[in-house]
Amino acid sequence: MGEKITVVRAVLANGFEIVESSSCVSAENYDEALGAQICMKHIKDKVWMLLGFLLQTAVHGIMAIIKITDNNQRAETSVGNQGTIPEPKHE
Repeated sequence: MGEKITVVRAVLANGFEIVESSSCVSAENYDEALGAQICMKHIKDKVWMLLGFLLQTAVHGIMAIIKITDNNQRAETSVGNQGTIPEPKHE
């Protein structure tokens, strides 16, 4: 890489990979150990975010990710795609 950037790639136990980078303004201030420490903090924060998403999905099911609007039964997923979903069946 360059003289002012640290890149860390973490491979999780399930094979999922997260890549983070950190950099400084001046090459004289570059510290690889500090850069790696910053990257690992960012990676840990991302893992906690992903685990929160996984837990929320496990608790509420995949349908909790899909928001049904009141007006025309259109659905919007968390990534912004739209489509029609069937009316829920009540037993």
